[in-house]
Amino acid sequence: MPFLFLQQKMDALEQKNRRLMVVLLCALLGLLTYFTYSNSFTGGMVLDNAIVLQMDPRLQAPIDPTVKTDPVALTEVSIFRNPFAKDSSLDKLYADKNWDELRPVERLFRKTAAPFLTEPFRPQIERMFTENYWWPSFPTDLYRPLTTFSYFVNYTMMGSKTDTFSYHAVNLTLHWINACLALLICRALWPKRYAISFLAAAIFALHPVAVESVTNIVGRADLLSTLSIFLAGYIYIRLAKLTDGRAETDKREKKSARRVVWGLGIFAFVFVSILGVLTKESAAMLLGFIVLYDFFFRFFKLPTPAQTRFKPRRFVPVAFAESALVFCAICLVRWYVVYEPGKAYLAGIAPALMLLAGIFVAVLWLNLEGNGKQFKAVTETFQDAFSRFFLRGWIWIAPAVFVVFYAKKFILEASPFYGQIFIDNPIVGAGNFEGLMSAVKVLGLYLGLLVYPADLSCDYSFNQIPVFWDHTAHFWDNAQAWLALVVVVALLVAALRFVKKAPVFGFGVCLFFVMILTTSNVLFNIGSIMAERFLYLPLLGFAIVAAIMIRAVSIALGRKIGETPPERAACIVLLPSFVLALLGV
Repeated sequence: MPFLFLQQKMDALEQKNRRLMVVLLCALLGLLTYFTYSNSFTGGMVLDNAIVLQMDPRLQAPIDPTVKTDPVALTEVSIFRNPFAKDSSLDKLYADKNWDELRPVERLFRKTAAPFLTEPFRPQIERMFTENYWWPSFPTDLYRPLTTFSYFVNYTMMGSKTDTFSYHAVNLTLHWINACLALLICRALWPKRYAISFLAAAIFALHPVAVESVTNIVGRADLLSTLSIFLAGYIYIRLAKLTDGRAETDKREKKSARRVVWGLGIFAFVFVSILGVLTKESAAMLLGFIVLYDFFFRFFKLPTPAQTRFKPRRFVPVAFAESALVFCAICLVRWYVVYEPGKAYLAGIAPALMLLAGIFVAVLWLNLEGNGKQFKAVTETFQDAFSRFFLRGWIWIAPAVFVVFYAKKFILEASPFYGQIFIDNPIVGAGNFEGLMSAVKVLGLYLGLLVYPADLSCDYSFNQIPVFWDHTAHFWDNAQAWLALVVVVALLVAALRFVKKAPVFGFGVCLFFVMILTTSNVLFNIGSIMAERFLYLPLLGFAIVAAIMIRAVSIALGRKIGETPPERAACIVLLPSFVLALLGV
């Protein structure tokens, strides 16, 4: 009886004030997150934290020459840790350069951003936006200036220095905000279904695989990039509903007012996406988020002519041809990026040509199947989709993508990078096929950790995961790769099979695989073979699928075990609560 009473009160509150309902659920997420991660506030600076936070001179305030300082403090080590000191030899190298000696990116910064910055922090901020992430410790191909700036806020502006409490507090707050955004996204996917939306958001907030990103201070890059993707993705969902004419305000507002709202929304979308790629490069996967949303929730609702209503089985040959082209494109990307670095530009050209070939095959088949009628109908549908999806959505991610390529080309060119380290990622030394199968095996291990997060680790380097078909790999190590391949293909087939009947399920499955694509070593090799922090962004996709499964099982148990409505309601509530309790332990 209490469960039914609580459900009735929640429904009544939703009908009266939906915003208040969302605020209360966000507050509950905050309490759950705090009680789960509160014991991490005393964690020290371990692993990469000591390098990023204690050895980066950009985080430290400059030395004031008018203040008398203990001569012992001005040792060689202190000068190295603060190259912006007035008596430092690095000051001439970085602060007293002539205009002709500056790099193009330094000139651009001093023309645009420097006039708006005040002393004494201008040199530090300039180094953040003109050097790589690990500067000056060692060269790398990572560019994350806003993440470094967030450390600067903790270290210098808040005066925390090596006191880790404020760092952990900021990370926990960011994680809570991401959980709230996950709730809003799930609520948009499941309109008026707060229970399952909250369940998915709670799984995202409490799942143990997020520990590395939340409790590790330098995991803030994952927190910030995920925040940008979730926020920009939610803005896009609201704009999509406005564009499709299904928003609640469409009937009351004038067309001009909707255009103003759409313009402001697009500006916010572009602004957040640019900030995201300045926190971590993986924020560019926002494009995958919005494409998946359009495919599962908008594409099949387009008005289609009657000529396009043909049997799907006739397009089985096209599906096989497209799948083969996609597999070949992945192999080409890996080959040109990993084994032919001098021809890395072909990694983008070759898949593009194969995509055009796939479009040609599909168009040719349409002409052969319907004597030109299907081709004409599909052309009309394509024009509508191009205007609605590309011109009003996908194209606006271009500024963020431009920032990523600009950083790689002009900013990081002054930071020589010598490739990935074999000890951190053994896939670097594997062949093309062996490396691809090893990456697929790691995807299977990721799925295993999400389902049963019992054995977590902060380091999977070297031979923790044997490379496929390596002399150190046993039979089960190689069998894991084939099993993982079967599971991945089965999940993707199920997602596409129920694209109309269960679009949220398909969206969750594809969201997981798309969001983890850039860190999975499938397309190209990265600096690590496996890391639990790589699961933070894709965790939302798993949380959505897990919420669907838990909800379905709880309802089935309630119907089978419960004889009265209160008993069924108890089963429906207790199983999700039990799962969340296990995740929070």
